[in-house]
Amino acid sequence: LILKIKWQLLPPKKREILLYDGDGEDVAPTILKNYTYEIAHTRKEKFCLFILLKLIFKFKVNYSEYIKDYIRYVNPKLIITFNDNYVSFYEQRAYFPNIKFIAVQRGYRSYHNDILDVFEKGKKKYSIDKYFVFNRAIISHLKKYVNAEYIVLGSPRNNLADINNTIKNK
Repeated sequence: LILKIKWQLLPPKKREILLYDGDGEDVAPTILKNYTYEIAHTRKEKFCLFILLKLIFKFKVNYSEYIKDYIRYVNPKLIITFNDNYVSFYEQRAYFPNIKFIAVQRGYRSYHNDILDVFEKGKKKYSIDKYFVFNRAIISHLKKYVNAEYIVLGSPRNNLADINNTIKNK
């Protein structure tokens, strides 16, 4: 695992927008093209040595504290995730109530090996500011576990695809 990790030597940049999890880097540049943002890699694939050293000096070396310190250092006004499948995103809201949290659904949701299953087993209700979802049907399921303003967006990846209206070979 240590050999596969990428290391960022410099501290993260202070940005108004923090992308929570690198999954979404394919759609984020198009959706957030007029904004600069920093990415918090939450799958342990990349670590910022600067933040890690700060934790070592505080004697608080664990991954949860690493993510919190990363967020504190970037000091964003908005945290957005294109990977709504991680409970850790929803849990961060409790530590940063003054930051806006937005989740964007990127995959189908289910109660089998998916976030709805995790929510149901956890029996906890989370709160974020906005949740962009595929359709109205998923809202009724997510509302049981996440308080948010729900907005039907469809699939961000599909929304970025060009539409070809030409019909060939009727």
